[in-house]
Amino acid sequence: MAKDTLILNQKSAHTIGFFDVESGQAIKQIRVEDYPHEFVVDSQQKYMYVGHYGVENSGIIGDHGGCSIFVIDIETGEQVRTISCWPYYRIHGLALDDQDRLYAMSESHNVMVVYEDPTTASAPDRAIPSGGFKTHLFL
Repeated sequence: MAKDTLILNQKSAHTIGFFDVESGQAIKQIRVEDYPHEFVVDSQQKYMYVGHYGVENSGIIGDHGGCSIFVIDIETGEQVRTISCWPYYRIHGLALDDQDRLYAMSESHNVMVVYEDPTTASAPDRAIPSGGFKTHLFL
């Protein structure tokens, strides 16, 4: 996507939307699994990583929810793969550090999962307990 593009996570529509900043016109909508949540973009603006929360809201009771991170190629506007967070689910907050390591918070387990290289990762490299309850955002 060569021009300035606004990317929106449309949680309840289960889509990622790409919009032309200048005109406001929709460029593309891609369907992902139900209830995507927070997302981050890497330092090269090549990939976006979208946490799969998997349920409508935190009031949904039970041991279920999304346990993955969707990898979206920004240039093509396509989901290119999925990174597993298993056994941790309800992925909420995400961040990338200055080396593009990916951090994702599992709200259901109060655990931060870490991916040293999210461009090739298939599972977490580490899981760090937060010590909290329903932990979902961090900086």
